[in-house]
Amino acid sequence: GNHTVRNLLASGLVQLGRYNEAKKHFNKIIIDEPDFYPAQINMAQLDLLENNMDSAKRRLSDLLKDRPNYIRAMIEMSKIELALGNKDAALRWLEKAHSIDRTHIAANTRLINLLLEKNENDRALEIAIGLKSEHSDNHNVNISLAKAYIQNNKKDQAISLLKKMTSDASYNSQQLIEIANIQMTSKAVGDARWSLEKALVGNPDSIEARTLLILLELGQNKLAPANNHLLQLQAQHPDLAITHILTGDVAMASKHFKEAESAYRIAYTNTPSNNNLLRLVSALTAQNNLDMAVTEMSSWIEKHPDDITVRRYLAETLHKQGKLEQARVHYEKVLKQQPDDFMMANNLANLYADIQHPDALKMAHKAWKLNPKDINIIDTLGWMYVQNDKPEEGLRYLRDAQSRDSSSLEIQYHIAVALQKMKRNNEAKKLFQKVLVSGKQFPGYKDAQVRLQQLSDT
Repeated sequence: GNHTVRNLLASGLVQLGRYNEAKKHFNKIIIDEPDFYPAQINMAQLDLLENNMDSAKRRLSDLLKDRPNYIRAMIEMSKIELALGNKDAALRWLEKAHSIDRTHIAANTRLINLLLEKNENDRALEIAIGLKSEHSDNHNVNISLAKAYIQNNKKDQAISLLKKMTSDASYNSQQLIEIANIQMTSKAVGDARWSLEKALVGNPDSIEARTLLILLELGQNKLAPANNHLLQLQAQHPDLAITHILTGDVAMASKHFKEAESAYRIAYTNTPSNNNLLRLVSALTAQNNLDMAVTEMSSWIEKHPDDITVRRYLAETLHKQGKLEQARVHYEKVLKQQPDDFMMANNLANLYADIQHPDALKMAHKAWKLNPKDINIIDTLGWMYVQNDKPEEGLRYLRDAQSRDSSSLEIQYHIAVALQKMKRNNEAKKLFQKVLVSGKQFPGYKDAQVRLQQLSDT
């Protein structure tokens, strides 16, 4: 009895982060009663928390020599292997636990989740259905089964199971939030709303439920209910970063960009992160305040030179402003860090073309090799060939781009220029007339007008 109480006390100390005191208690139990295995497990978990993997593995290996079928030790072993990035080794431990006891909830739900991560979906579903037959009302079992249904394209079964779970969860806020998260990924919006509203009845102060409801309503473009939930959040938790972020999100969706900028700036100042910076940048861009956006991103990049995400946005914003030389430097740095970034390669190819850089065609080819199915990339490469007086070669790519997007006026304009360069003037003229008759603007609209006039005059 004393060991159980001491073990509980030590576990409480671990929760409080008082690891050294906890260790003394666990060690005392292990010395007094080596067969009290929960203390050994807790010591291994503490090793894991302190990133002391070797010690945790040794402890658990010794434990498994004494008790070869001890599933809790196998679960801990799988956690260690996962922490070390060894998914296959973690899977082997959980498969072993499954072979010993197919009804063990913790081992088998972990196994299902890991199989789903590895896309072994059939096996995951088979185990989940077997586990459900033994524990039909267990929340964790049903969550794993719902995930397995979704990954096996059995969305209807998942939605119906999750709906029943919402009823069964009563007003358990944490369970309902977990259910709602899966319902949102399944696009079962009405069901997710019901789960989250129940979660708020269970815990009216729940930041997570309130946040998810705001995001859900924004996703449905329902600004009034989003704003109502936001007012509640502002009243309950006015100083939280997430409150400022969501204030900005609702303002952006309502096209109140100045208000969004103010909220995002508070969030970014209080919690500097690239996500919060890019939210601020989006509000500045929406107001066409690109200079301020560039200033904010540039000062971030000075302090965080390896932040590719922000550097990409900075390069694109400078490109949009026509600051081509500055944009070029950032594009090239991104591609040095991330050579397979096809969007950046495509943007840089277009920029090179604008500044008559000799590597424009080469860069367009690089982008195409990285992603030969992207319409913009195929169009860029075809257009580069046309501009380099190789219209026949260019036309081949442009026709491919057109077959993927027949409505793009810009691609049709590029084809018309290629045909004109190939002296197929009648075809070119018809195509120029077709793209101009709509009156819709596109890059090259004015050039198309000039070319049509030239062809009509000859």
